[in-house]
Amino acid sequence: MNKLNTLDKQYTDLLKTILEHGVEKEDRTGTGTKSIFGYTVRHNMKEGFPILTTKKLPWKLIVTELLWFLQGRTDLRYLLENGCHIWTGDAYKVYDKDFDCEHPPFSGPYPLRLTHKEFEEKIMTDDNFNKRYGSLGPIYGAQWRSWRVGEGIPSTLKDSFGESLDIAGSRYIDQFQDAIDLLKTDPDSRRNRVSAWNVGELHHMTLPPCHTDFQLYTRELTLKERVDYGSERGLWKLGTTINYMHCDELRIPTRAVSLMWNQRSVDTFLGLPFNIASYGLLLSIIGEIVNMVPDQLIGNLGDTHLYLNHIDQAKEQIGKEYTDEELEETYPELKRLRKIKIDEINKQNYGEAAAARQAERDLLETILQRSRTPYPLPKLIMNTEFWNPGTDEGCGMGPGTYTEGMNGLIDSFEIEDFMLNDYKAHPHIPAPLSN
Repeated sequence: MNKLNTLDKQYTDLLKTILEHGVEKEDRTGTGTKSIFGYTVRHNMKEGFPILTTKKLPWKLIVTELLWFLQGRTDLRYLLENGCHIWTGDAYKVYDKDFDCEHPPFSGPYPLRLTHKEFEEKIMTDDNFNKRYGSLGPIYGAQWRSWRVGEGIPSTLKDSFGESLDIAGSRYIDQFQDAIDLLKTDPDSRRNRVSAWNVGELHHMTLPPCHTDFQLYTRELTLKERVDYGSERGLWKLGTTINYMHCDELRIPTRAVSLMWNQRSVDTFLGLPFNIASYGLLLSIIGEIVNMVPDQLIGNLGDTHLYLNHIDQAKEQIGKEYTDEELEETYPELKRLRKIKIDEINKQNYGEAAAARQAERDLLETILQRSRTPYPLPKLIMNTEFWNPGTDEGCGMGPGTYTEGMNGLIDSFEIEDFMLNDYKAHPHIPAPLSN
């Protein structure tokens, strides 16, 4: 196992904990779960980007959903245009329920119920249908970017004809913009928190938020940390004497920023790996916007469960330990070194035996000793060249030059701007999604 990849071990330890100590509970989907209450995952961003390697994750879908949140969107079209289907099941449930209400048994004739695929096609092609069923209500994006303040009916509600309703005098809070502003003006504030848990609008959401809020925290970097940051990026040669003035001239960050999110309900097999990578990406984007180094990523988990139809998949991801025979069959060089070691001991050539033993140890450090042994974590590469800084300067933002204009900045993000370098993972493990 890569010594720096503690993330996969934390995750598989969590799977083991649920399998060994979880209690069986009923749930709203009717699937049933094994559940524990209260767990924390913590990742140091210096160790690499926090995406699991014990199974392949769909990176493009992770990026797509986060950009969808940041844009303040709550519609299916953007997701479907980019091949992301993870929210279709929740929207389809609303359609399915309406279909039963509007077409009760024996009342026919009435049209056939749309399949999931037909439902998505109609969302993409029929504006009226999309207006009625393509919106998921005031979920994450609406709360992050336009938390409604004021009396009356929320603007995300619709009348009986599917037309949006709005109330004069309502105003909206862009929590994400406020969080960025606070990082710049009062980085030590203990009030830098973004919430999606709007109690007054929960009943208008297709699905109440699972990850309910996140908090930001910063600390000052030491001179050594700033110098190391510049060295890692090739801004000066190793061993060069660098002072604060040099760092300031090259706009080396002076602070590190951490993110902690709270999650009330955790689909540990399918949802949690997605959440970890998504918040890791969000922390990286925030760091880029305010010119701070991403530091600690922390997740506080509430009802942390495995669906009963994910038990076998969880065991597969934990992996099985290889026996010595299986290792030697997979790695013939290991078998050869072990034979040399024994032969040299029998000949009383202890120097040669010790060399063979060391070579065996070195090889064992590099080979996979479990069927799902973690790989090294990848590195996130962000292409900021064409990010709009929100000023008249236009494109070519570059790191740390953002000043204002959150909408213009986020609208300039492209899914392709976020790439993982050297992401190596074990094969994807399919599992059913419970809606």
